Amino acid sequence: MRLAEAPAGTFTVYVSDRRGRGLSGPAGAGYGLAAECEDIAALVGHSGAERVFA
Repeated sequence: MRLAEAPAGTFTVYVSDRRGRGLSGPAGAGYGLAAECEDIAALVGHSGAERVFA
């Protein structure tokens, strides 16, 4: 969280819980890198973010 807080004074920062981690639900069957990419694309599409740091 400290890493996310550092740019928060200048940028809007979104910290997502990846599937199966944190407070999110289970990853589910067939979960893999493609699903991770789809999740990031959905977050960027919904938020309108122009920069991503992972």
